[in-house]
Order: sequence, then C-alpha cells, then structure tokens
Amino acid sequence: MDKVIIIFGPPGSGKGTQAARVVQKYGLNYFGTGVLIREEAEKETEFGKKFKEILSNGQGKLVADDLIEQFISDKLRNLDFSKGVIFDGYPRTVNQANSLKDLLKVIKPLVLILKVDTSLMVKRILTRRICENCEKVFEDPEKLGIVKCDACGGNLVQREDDSAEVIKNRIDIYEKETTPLIDFYRKEGRIIEINGNPSIEEVWQEIKQKLASYD
Repeated sequence: MDKVIIIFGPPGSGKGTQAARVVQKYGLNYFGTGVLIREEAEKETEFGKKFKEILSNGQGKLVADDLIEQFISDKLRNLDFSKGVIFDGYPRTVNQANSLKDLLKVIKPLVLILKVDTSLMVKRILTRRICENCEKVFEDPEKLGIVKCDACGGNLVQREDDSAEVIKNRIDIYEKETTPLIDFYRKEGRIIEINGNPSIEEVWQEIKQKLASYD
C-alpha cells in the first residue's frame, strides 16, 4: 500500500472538496462513508433502510458504531488497498479508529485535520449546495451566479441536514465524538494540521506542501 490518508474536519470545513483533490493528485481510492451511506439509503437495501431512518430524523446524529462497522467491513472487502486510499468520514469514533488500526496492521496513516472557525462553518453550511447527480459540492453558488453543476449539469440542491436547525447539533456532535480521535492519532506522530479558513485554493496549496514532506 503506497499511502493511507484520513481526513478530518467539522461540518463546513470543505474536507470533501479537499479529499477529492488529494484523490486526483495522488491517484488514491476515495472511501467517503457519507457518500456510501447516502447511496445505500437511496437503494433502500437492508443497510439503506436503517441509514435512511437516521438521515431523515433531522438531528444530525451519527450512525451507531455497530451498524457502521458492519457496513464498512462489507465495503472494505472490495477496496484495492494497493493503490492507497483516503478515508473521508471514517473513522468517526475511537472504537472505529481501533478497528481500522487492526485492519491496517503496521501501516500508520497520515491524518489531515482541517481547522475552521465556528462562525465560518455555519456560514458555509447554510450557503453550500450539492449536485443532486454527482454530489459535487459548491460553496455559495448563488453568490457566484452558478445555477447548474459545472461537472455534469445537474441541479444544485441543499442537503436535508444542511439547515440552521441542525448545524449547532452537528458541530457539538463533531466536537464530542470526533475530536478525541485527534488525541488517538497524535500518539502515532503523523498529524498534519491545516488552516481551513482561507479559500479552497489556498487550503489546497497548504495541503500539497505538507503532504510533500511525506513523499
């Protein structure tokens, strides 16, 4: 396996956008649990029905560890680790991190952490839109005069959980459930902290510069 990267960031940090750029530059597999879960929910499989119920409750809750572990284990069986992989949205708890550590054995992942001011996170979440077809994310497209996806021409929509009612709850969940992972991975000595406040391009330049030192 050439490279394993885990990217962390609170809601509105732009981690999905940056993860896509890492995939394109380094040729890694993309393992985005949020995308996988939404796809499964749309298919209404056995897993999908359970995910759909959680996604539609409007509270921004995380999927339970035992359920996500069953789902992830199934997906990982078909993942080509020889090309490397970036995990976006997994692990989300220390229990999941331990499971991933067992899977990777001696391999220590690089951990990217996007740090963003809370006020900026809220603004980004309220104004961002996503393509209903390819799920490309657009930051404040109305301000830029963008009405269709420039990748596939799909309509831009707001995610069900991108509403003012659940933003605070989602941030609280991130800090409570995900922040302890920083301490978990800091012990491995491969933490890369990124300032997520600037523009997408500026954040990307910092990511490239810091990843280069591990090539």
